[in-house]
Amino acid sequence: MEQNQAMPGQPTNPVVAALEQTEPVQPVAAAPVQAAPAPKKKNSTMALVIILLVLIALGGIGFGVWAMMDGNARVETAKKNCSGSTEVITNCDVDGNNGGDSDGTGTNTSTDTTPIFKNPVISSTVGNYNVSINETVVISNDKSLNINVKNGEVVGCHYSVGGDCTISGISGKIFKMSEFGAGQDIEGFYQGFLMEDGTVQYFGLKDASEKTNYSIEGTLKINGKVKDIISVGALETGREVGGFGTSLFILSDGSIVMFDISMLQ
Repeated sequence: MEQNQAMPGQPTNPVVAALEQTEPVQPVAAAPVQAAPAPKKKNSTMALVIILLVLIALGGIGFGVWAMMDGNARVETAKKNCSGSTEVITNCDVDGNNGGDSDGTGTNTSTDTTPIFKNPVISSTVGNYNVSINETVVISNDKSLNINVKNGEVVGCHYSVGGDCTISGISGKIFKMSEFGAGQDIEGFYQGFLMEDGTVQYFGLKDASEKTNYSIEGTLKINGKVKDIISVGALETGREVGGFGTSLFILSDGSIVMFDISMLQ
């Protein structure tokens, strides 16, 4: 018997043998599971903007209500103040500003300081007396013009010699009458009617001795309200002779304006 002959043994299983010759299978690691994305945070900026707009809207509504109530209160206050005012009223504003003030107290803080000016109209009855206003204008050596006014209206016009006359075209109520002009004779003078509203209406006295009817020729162009007219003697500066008569207009603000031919219309 040969020594190299294989020893008989247990029979060999071909399946087992095949498995033994196969390399071991490495275990496959499970793929990591990704975490779900976290929910995004809400946009707080948009929310703040919406809240801010709501607050602004509410504030606007509240201010509008307050302004309306405050305006009504000012109107009532102004009406009470105006109803108790005298004939000279400074900026009485029934819209509630009461003279342009910002707080309704009557303190004038506006740029408009022009007063509402009115000259008084003389009543025909004062106490126990009947009153009339008379103006006498010498128009020639032997003739004068006489004008009579009651309750602000002309009620009579006549000459000292030669009968009656008429005056037409006056608009408004007359406060007083005054002759005005410049020069040394009647040719340069006019009959003026100082009106309730501070204007001066007039007609010329030239050739007055030959007229029976007069009509208002215009209103003097004066920058301001006139409250009086006075006649004065004037002498040009630097001269010693040659004085002549002229007229001064006293305005409501206290200023004085000398008559000038350019004032005529």
